[in-house]
Amino acid sequence: MRGMRTRAAELRQRRRTLGLTQEQLAAEASLDVKTVRKAEKPGERVDLRVIVAIAEQFSLSPQDLIEPEETACPPPERLIELVKKWGEYSITGEIDKWLAMHTTDTIFELPEKGGLPVARDCRGIDELDTFIREAAQILRIHSTDPATEQYHATGNLVFMRVTAQMEFLPARARFEARHVNEFEFEGELIKRRTTIADYHPLRKILDEMGFDPTKPNLEV
Repeated sequence: MRGMRTRAAELRQRRRTLGLTQEQLAAEASLDVKTVRKAEKPGERVDLRVIVAIAEQFSLSPQDLIEPEETACPPPERLIELVKKWGEYSITGEIDKWLAMHTTDTIFELPEKGGLPVARDCRGIDELDTFIREAAQILRIHSTDPATEQYHATGNLVFMRVTAQMEFLPARARFEARHVNEFEFEGELIKRRTTIADYHPLRKILDEMGFDPTKPNLEV
């Protein structure tokens, strides 16, 4: 089962100590109030990114709000090291090494596709292979800003936040995109990744090109 169990009672008490309603906390953390209510319910699981967002409002480490679990997985430092290596391969374009970091049944989720070229979810390593090679034909990551990098790891999950300098190759246009990734590991391999990114600058470039979002596969 995905997600982490929160220290629900402690979370609720800290919110009340700050004089916040669930609705106010949700607004401050840019979350849906239903998600906050779920996080305050004992035994429920929420995504690590949700816990990170709430912890930031309390000036806490995410680990302070997570109920410990017995897990057979590498230590947090090793998982963060692996995510950083994954990021390096994303920049250098070493696709085979990048793919080798995933399980054969790996899942990639992109909740906010918005008609972007080649944007889609992937189920299994073959779909991910096709996706990343198509994406490499139109998008390139030139660098990431170290000042924006954030990593949190607990259990078999790693949360990563970073701003990347990217290029839309068909237009030779560079843009900046903020990314939030959540990685779920199986041993030292990535079993699932969910990415939420701010692609408004890219959408502006596509609008200027007259890109048709009903035909997301762009011919290069």
